[in-house]
Amino acid sequence: MLSPVIDQSNSTLLPENLKLLIRSFISAKRHFVTLLDTPPLRNGSESAAASRWLTTEEHLQFERYSFEKRRIEWLSGRICAKQAVLQLLKEQDSSKTFGPEDIVIINSPSGRPFVKTSNLPISFQDIDISISHSHGKAAGLAGHGYCGIDIQYLNGALFKVRDRYCTDTEMAILNDVSADELVQLGLLWVAKEAIRKCFSVNKILGFLEMKLDKVSEEQTFPVLHFQPNTSFSSTGPLSVLTHFDGSYAIAFCTISREKLDARTA
Repeated sequence: MLSPVIDQSNSTLLPENLKLLIRSFISAKRHFVTLLDTPPLRNGSESAAASRWLTTEEHLQFERYSFEKRRIEWLSGRICAKQAVLQLLKEQDSSKTFGPEDIVIINSPSGRPFVKTSNLPISFQDIDISISHSHGKAAGLAGHGYCGIDIQYLNGALFKVRDRYCTDTEMAILNDVSADELVQLGLLWVAKEAIRKCFSVNKILGFLEMKLDKVSEEQTFPVLHFQPNTSFSSTGPLSVLTHFDGSYAIAFCTISREKLDARTA
């Protein structure tokens, strides 16, 4: 059973109807997302959580981090990703019981996290994950397509670097989102970061290589529609599900393995 400290399923940033939408909207296959507040892991509590959630291999890496902030970010991301993977495994095969020790998360040379699936049945060996954290919150997404999740604390820094990720045309399109400019920029930022994380299995896209086409809504949640640059046009338009609440924006994106792998084969 998940600890109440780290199971933040009632968070207003991740309401139940959004979790249900994620499972069916962003891909034909199921995806699960988890979110947690990281402050409860401070002041030494991270060590107890690490003992419960990390394998021996992962614990060795965790102990290499000496600064509390980095330790908590790294650990909370792993916990979120493992929670999401466990939910996915449970739905697909309720006859078997899996635990955190069955899931090993490692990083590719580029730093992208992925599940070491050799410990899992063959039917689960295409699971992908994505991790994000910002200002006391962490999030994880797991599914069978290439996953991208991003969470961002909304502050003035988004205005300072606006020219790096937002064109005037995109700013005009963002006016279709019923929110102030800071939220609009935050949604664009997390959406593009989520796309970048999907593509990062093969290439790191530049922010301006993704062009916002239009904005729509799905059950009141903003959906940002993008056209990748010509070198990746074979993936087709990309739709990113987003949400904002309080001081945070969050985005979810997946790209099918067939599309992206075919493009880079």
